[in-house]
Amino acid sequence: MKKASFILCVLLCAVLSACQSFSTGVGRTWTKGQLQDLYMTYLGDNGYSPSINSDGDILFHYDDGNYYIFIEEDDPGFFWVVYPNFWPIESDFERAKVAAAASYASRMTKVAKVYISGSNNNNTSISVEILLRTPEDFKLFFNRILSIIASARNHFVQQMNR
Repeated sequence: MKKASFILCVLLCAVLSACQSFSTGVGRTWTKGQLQDLYMTYLGDNGYSPSINSDGDILFHYDDGNYYIFIEEDDPGFFWVVYPNFWPIESDFERAKVAAAASYASRMTKVAKVYISGSNNNNTSISVEILLRTPEDFKLFFNRILSIIASARNHFVQQMNR
């Protein structure tokens, strides 16, 4: 009985350790500066013309648009890319149409969220949020994330132009 309890305890510790490693980037502590350096290096090396904004998040350019990587220092395995304010909302009538198109685009596109944004709910944005084993793993998904955002935008625009 003691041997079974010991084995169960060891297994429980291993599972808890694995969960902790997954949520924190395999046991490594990441500072905001280290995350910025990681993203800035990759984006710069791949021609995205990155910069750091006043909040410490990463702004980059892709396909005639401005995108952001928002940095969550307390959750370095959380990777969040936003394509903000791509469709301005000019009236209450249009806001209702935007809400329906955003809902459709979000349903049709895996992982993407299309939503009304801005201080006066007068813009439309798209985000993709994923959980990574380590922050470095974003490189494996980055191009697909940009494709997902483009797909969501296409679905949205098709609905708005109907």
